[in-house]
Order: sequence, then structure tokens, then C-alpha cells
Amino acid sequence: MPFKKPARPALASMIGNPILLHASLATLEAGQSRSPNVVSLRHKYAMVIREIRVSCRMSITSSSYSPGDLPNCVAAPVIGLSLSLLGQPLMAAPVSVGLLDKIRDHGIERETSNDIGYIYSTYVWRLSRPLLVPAGAILQPTFTHFGHLGKSYTLNISYLGNELHKNFAFPRKLMLPWISPWTPPVVSLSGTESVYTSNEKDLGNPHGGPLYVERLMGRLYRTRYQTGYVDFLHFFEAEATDTNAIWRQSKVRLSDSLGNRVVRADAYFYNVFDFTSHTIELAHVLPAGAFYSMTFKCGGTAVANNTALATFSLNGWREVSL
Repeated sequence: MPFKKPARPALASMIGNPILLHASLATLEAGQSRSPNVVSLRHKYAMVIREIRVSCRMSITSSSYSPGDLPNCVAAPVIGLSLSLLGQPLMAAPVSVGLLDKIRDHGIERETSNDIGYIYSTYVWRLSRPLLVPAGAILQPTFTHFGHLGKSYTLNISYLGNELHKNFAFPRKLMLPWISPWTPPVVSLSGTESVYTSNEKDLGNPHGGPLYVERLMGRLYRTRYQTGYVDFLHFFEAEATDTNAIWRQSKVRLSDSLGNRVVRADAYFYNVFDFTSHTIELAHVLPAGAFYSMTFKCGGTAVANNTALATFSLNGWREVSL
């Protein structure tokens, strides 16, 4: 079906003061799902959110290290985010924070510090449409620690936008973002290829109305035991310069439930999800109940002490009635 975005509400004349709402979660342990204290995320006037930021901090227990010891370490495969507004979920399941938006700046995902023993990662979601939040309502966040690492995290979330004039006539219908994720099991790079395929509950539209798809995203991570840190298994993104070329033994194929073959034969991971944005822009309308079927293959080449983890998501918008 041809893609056509619904008209945006006329907001320009109703925009008020800029606002930033912020909440923190002191500790999230492996396997936990918890929400921060959301009192600070409530605003007395209606507001429009344009950007969501998530900051992740993990402590390092070693007494001697340098930033170079932990190259490109990231939190995205470990931390997931779920959001809801007025009881309406914005995600089908907890979404890796690396899949919220197409990637514009890899640097902020890989910040390390050796002054007080922390590693920082920051993830930014710049909403393609303004997200309207009624007066007094809360865009409710819940963080999930997927448990791939045993380390605990301190998490922060911020909403950036503007308050709306108090006489703003709130619409009866809202456009809400929708993200449907899929994460295959971690693959051991043992030399035996593993093959996984998503199903109708993963990258799809479970709603009764259309989903206005913007993109599909794919991220590929690698783990290893860092020299000098035998107890510290960490993730970093597989890159073009990777000497073991994890991305060359990772392949994807993509079709949808409507009979369309999008990626018709097995293709190298980064030939589909490019090195920079990790995105396929697929602007179209996905009907109710339709879904994508993604096949992921990896592990055919042995790489000692390494595993691979791929994460995928379908990102778009849907209309809901208040």
C-alpha cells in the first residue's frame, strides 16, 4: 500500500516554553525490569515531546585499566526500554536502546572513562513526529536488563520538548510511535552455523489498524573476554575493520506476510543494515496483522572466545483514540 503520513496537528501557534523532564534509576541488576520514580516526568500542562534520551552507566571493578582496554564498549545489547502513554504501549516488548532511532553519532554510544571507574553509553531518539502528552499524564518508562552481562547499571531518561498553551484543544486521536523488536539467541562462533527466523509475533503490526512503517533496524554486536579482565565479558559493535569479519559470516534474508521478498537471498549483514545508520528506510503502510519474517544466519567461522548477538526492530507510528 502506498505510504502516506496522516496530517500533523497544527501545533506551531500553541507551542510554549521549552521543557526537559528527567528521571533516574539508581540500580538495575541482571534480569530485572524496573521503572524510575516518574513523579518528575509529569507536567501540569499538555506538552509535546520531540526527543528522548537514555544514559547508561556501568561500573568497572578493576583497580587498573585505561580507556583503551575497553574498545567501543556499548550498553545497547544489555538494556531495554518500554514506554506507555495513557495505558497504550509504544513497544511490543522491551526494545534494546540501540534500536530506538537510526544512528547518527556512534561516538556517544561508546564513551568510556577511567577517572572513577565507569563506562557511559548514551542513546538519543529524535521523534520524526511530535508526541503529544495530555496535561498531568506520564510517558511511563520501564527499563529491562536482558542479563547478557552480570553487571548492574545506573540509568537516566530525559524527555525534551515544549509545553503547550493551557487552552490547547487536545485531539481525540493521537499518533503514537510503535516499535516491534526481535532478538535471536546469542550465537557461539564455533564454526557451526546457526539459523534463526522471526515469527508473526516479532516484527509486525498486532493492532486493529494500519501501522505507518518508517524503517527496519539491525544491529550486530560481538562479545569477548578482554585481556586482563577475565571476569569481564563485554559487548562492542561489529565493524567494517573487524579483523575477524563477524559481519561477513552474519547474513540476513527478509520477506513479509503479504508475499513480498524484500531481501531475496542471503546478504551480508551490513549490505542490508549499513555501517552508519543500521537502517532500511521502508516508508509504507503495514496492514493490521501483517508482519515481516527475518532470517539471521551466523557462526559458520570459528572465532575463539567470541559470541555474536544481533538485534532487529520494526519502527513506525499508529493512530489511537483517546
